[in-house]
Amino acid sequence: MNLTRREFIATSGALVAAGHPAKAAAKAATTAAPLLEKLTLFTAGGGGYATYRIPGLLVTTRGSVLAWCEARKHSASDWGTIDIQMRRSTDGGKTFDAPRIISHIEGPKRKNPAALARKTAADDEFTYNNAVMIADKNGAVHFLFCLEYMRCFHARSDDDGKTFTEPVEITATFDQFRPGYDWKVLATGP
Repeated sequence: MNLTRREFIATSGALVAAGHPAKAAAKAATTAAPLLEKLTLFTAGGGGYATYRIPGLLVTTRGSVLAWCEARKHSASDWGTIDIQMRRSTDGGKTFDAPRIISHIEGPKRKNPAALARKTAADDEFTYNNAVMIADKNGAVHFLFCLEYMRCFHARSDDDGKTFTEPVEITATFDQFRPGYDWKVLATGP
């Protein structure tokens, strides 16, 4: 029988207490709970979206689990209508709340000229992309995301991911690199 290190650590007390290592190991291996459980959080074709891509996962300093991804409305294309959706768990990932959109910028938006030049998207489709979350040691969750691969925004949660502040544009932070590297797309996340 092959036990992983974790299984061995979890069952080592039973091995010693049982007095017969082989019998105790066999019993522990057949009665031990699974180490990992699979839970599907975003299903392609569900929730009004064709597919979900670029997932992320964060455990906050208070133990909540935040799972997010790009919810792609019509196809897997990088340039169509894409929202950032998130689900939150407060029980260690056993259950999650309903998906919710956490990326939205009010006001006029314009399509990335690179996408229009390539004819990869329509003028009225907007792409929220490349989200990343960072938990700081004081408990805040920082949320960065891009709009149209050309503008970057920051929002913050001080309540363990229940709510986020209105996004603040921070694209100017990246503009300082343009003289050395004339970037056409901006992607903060994975």
